[in-house]
Formats: sequence, C-alpha cells, structure tokens
Amino acid sequence: MAELNDAKRRLLLIELNEFDPDFLLGSSKKLGLRRVEEILSFRRGSTTTADQVEHQGLDPWVQWVNVHCGRPSSEHGIKRLGETERQRLPQIWTELGRGGHTWGVWGAMNAPRQDAQGCKFFFPDPWSFEEEAYPTRLNDLLALPRYMSKNYLAPDAGDLIREALRLCSVMVSPEMWRACLAFSTAMARQALKTHLSVHTMATFLDYLSTLVFVDHRNKLRPDFSLIFLNNIAHLQHQFWTRGERLHPEMELGLRLTDKMLGMMLDSAPGNEAIILMNGLKQKNVEGQGFCVYRQTRPQQLLQELGLPGVVEQCMTHDAHVLCASASDAEAVQAALEQCVLRSGRRAFYVERISESRVFYQIDFETEVAPDESLVCGDKVLPLASVIELYARRTGAHVPEADIFWRGLEMPSHMGNHEVYHSILRFFGLAAGAGERIAVSA
Repeated sequence: MAELNDAKRRLLLIELNEFDPDFLLGSSKKLGLRRVEEILSFRRGSTTTADQVEHQGLDPWVQWVNVHCGRPSSEHGIKRLGETERQRLPQIWTELGRGGHTWGVWGAMNAPRQDAQGCKFFFPDPWSFEEEAYPTRLNDLLALPRYMSKNYLAPDAGDLIREALRLCSVMVSPEMWRACLAFSTAMARQALKTHLSVHTMATFLDYLSTLVFVDHRNKLRPDFSLIFLNNIAHLQHQFWTRGERLHPEMELGLRLTDKMLGMMLDSAPGNEAIILMNGLKQKNVEGQGFCVYRQTRPQQLLQELGLPGVVEQCMTHDAHVLCASASDAEAVQAALEQCVLRSGRRAFYVERISESRVFYQIDFETEVAPDESLVCGDKVLPLASVIELYARRTGAHVPEADIFWRGLEMPSHMGNHEVYHSILRFFGLAAGAGERIAVSA
C-alpha cells in the first residue's frame, strides 16, 4: 500500500512489547480475537539488533531507545532502565515537533519528553522517575503504576490506597467518565470471575492506559501518536505454556489486548497510517530452568548492610542506588561487588552509572536452595529475608523482531533503529543529523 498522500498526515505507532506473532496469531484464532487477526494481516517485515545478550543490551529499555532516537545502542550508549536523564539525542517526537507536527506519547519505555514543541500529551513509563507527565494532572494517574514499579512484591497498604485515590481522582473527572465506566465494568467482571493478582492488575493497567490514551487522541488529534503496552511481554515471560492450554492470566491478557487494539483501530481516521511492532521478540523457554529472583523490599538490603543511598527498583531483578556523594557510591559499589552466595556464586552484577549512581542486578537465574545465605563481607543474611523467587520464566529475549504496517512505505527488513527514519520520511522530514540537544526544564 502506497503512502497516504493527504496534506495532513497522521501516524499511530503501537509498541506491543516483545510479543511473538506466531503465538499471538495462533492464540487469537483459538479465542476468536478478530482485531488481533486484523492488525496482524497488515504488511509484515522484520527488524534486527546487534545486541545479543539479555541483561546486557538485548532488553526492551535498550531496544526501544534504538527505535526512538534512530541509533543503535553502540552509538546512543543507554544500557539501563531509568536512564532518561542521560539521553540527549533527539527522539522521533522531538524531530516531529521541530518540523511543525504535533505529537502525543504514552508510556514509551526509557523515553524523555525533551523539547515540548508540538506536545499534546506525554505520559512516561513508570520507571523513568525523573520524567513528569503532561498535562500535569496526568501525574495523578502515573502515581499508582510508579509506586507499584518500586514496590512490586511488598507494597504498603496505606501508600497503595493513597496512590490509588490519586488515580481515581483523574478517572472520576467529568471528561473521563466513559473510560472510568469501561475500566470499572471490566475490573468488576474479572473480580467476580476470579481473584485479582498483581499480574491481573498489570494487564488492567495497560487497559486503563489505552482507554485514557484513546480519549486523549480523540480530543487532541496529534499528528503522531505512540503507545507502549507491556502486558503481553510480561505474560509471555511467566505464563507462556506450550500446547493447547492457555493459562488464565494469558487468556485474560489476550482478550484485553484484542479490546485495546480494537479501540485504537476504531479511533484511527482514514488518513492515519498505523505501525505495530514488538521492538524485540521472545522465544518460549518453558521448563528450561530459568528463574527470576527479585528483592522483596528494595531498600531493605542496603539497610541490612548498613549502606547509604536510596534504591529505585527497576523492572524485575535490578535497581539503581542514588547516593549523596561519590564516596557513598564507591562504598555501595565495593560492598555489593563482594557479595556472594554461600555456595560461592556471585550475587550481583554491579556497574557505576555516574558519580553518584550505582546500578546492580541479581546475577543468578537458576534455582537456589531454600536455606541459601547471602554473604557480604562479615555479614551473613538468609537470602530469603531480602530476595525471593518471583517466577519461573517461560519466555526469553531474542534479537529478531517483527513490524506490521498500513498506510506508509517501509523496508521489509531493517535494523530496529531505522524505523525512526521511516517515520520521519513519512512526515516529509529528515533526521537532524543526530545532534545532541539541550533538554528543556
């Protein structure tokens, strides 16, 4: 299909993180998910990345940066989730704003807002702690997912209620009543059908995001719209069973994804091009012994070891420690680097991100004994007191990925960073030579 030739071009980019198209299409045929089947019938191509090692570049918080800034990771240098403040390369939306186009971005992973020119709305991912939503009232909607991202396994009841009330204050506003009704109805039906787990809530937060995103698109009509959705990636990592049986969490996620895609397809005017992509893909590793361990309470380990700093939990088994000084960061780095399991295995991979920031991630992925200990210098802690087995993985990252599109011209095979250039060409723009920019306050 040739590019749309309307004078006022619009494009919707749906970033459905890490989905496997064959699994998604096969499951959709079983469940009768016609909107998933519809969007997977678009023209199909493939993308690749030079990154090959999971947790060292072959991760969504790196690959989506490739897409957004038009450079591979070897050039942009971003390796960790939450590194938005380090990004100075123009993003797709920055270039479009400079070119006189309007834009709205929702949930883009590891993405800074940067220059506000042309911005209709911006909603950061919950792990980009330095970023604020725009308009500012959306920060009340962001508060709950941001709190849960830091306190996934052991949220405080009082804090959880407070942040949930902030979210409700947005949803009950007069302009949001339709989205509020749809979300509340779906949640009530699910609660009557089964229990509401943290996995269910993660899926419903994507559904809520889509409701609000579509509402903003319909009202503000940006030329370029982007939404990032993570529920299928999350479910594939933990509930991707082989054979005919679908795990109930996966079935719920697939059915709601069909609803979400349907809402976006129905809201797209005739002159709007659409791209669906996964950034990177997963393969099924069910039964291969991959485990995900996670800190129960992110701040607890530092307190137990008597170390300074504030922990900002990342997505699963990793975190940043924000320190008051370089000397504090050196102390944290040195202490974490010497931590081992009693069995002799290294406990953490540690990396100095900046003068006052230390990154670390749990460095074991096979199951450990229930009575295992964490040895850090002269301190010995029961491992289960600070770290627990969160999940047995069923999906792992691979460098090959997929892209589906309608209403524009794109290569059938490209590096994922080249999507950036295809989008700019669609709007009649060329990249600004990748110059670094000063980020507005």
